[in-house]
Amino acid sequence: MQDAVAIGEIGLDYFRNLSPKNAQIEAFIMGLDLARRHKLPAIIHQRDASRDVITVIDKHSRDIPIVFHCFSEGIDCARKCLDLGGYIGLGGPLTYPRNGYLRDMLKFVPPDRLLVETDCPWLPPQSKRGRRNEPAYIIEVIETIAEVLGQTPSEISKLTFDNAVRVFAN
Repeated sequence: MQDAVAIGEIGLDYFRNLSPKNAQIEAFIMGLDLARRHKLPAIIHQRDASRDVITVIDKHSRDIPIVFHCFSEGIDCARKCLDLGGYIGLGGPLTYPRNGYLRDMLKFVPPDRLLVETDCPWLPPQSKRGRRNEPAYIIEVIETIAEVLGQTPSEISKLTFDNAVRVFAN
């Protein structure tokens, strides 16, 4: 049996608001405690809840790797997440024409804190909109990152692979 390599996706979602905020925060803290006890990274979901997510992590889990999954915030929030030692995970939304703010934020992220992801089956890249997302589509995210950062897709693939190994190979 394969050992777990992370705890997640845990966090707060005030967009759908299917649970009271206090209950979400309590469950989030329990997930972070579990990750800390097992010395595992935590993969964080945050939707319309950035302020509370950052506050909870700052108080409860500054000693484990934190991956901000499917990051969709701007530079100010990215700065706070990075200050907590976090990694920024980017997926399909980076490729959407209306998300120039994400491409601007990407330029701010230190290369050693960048990850790519699919969020399969949701949020496919622009050329696959309307379809079920697939892991194979990650190349479009990598190509977009390479274009924004003035690098090759091969360089971005190696960089993000190395970062993922550093985070998840504990």
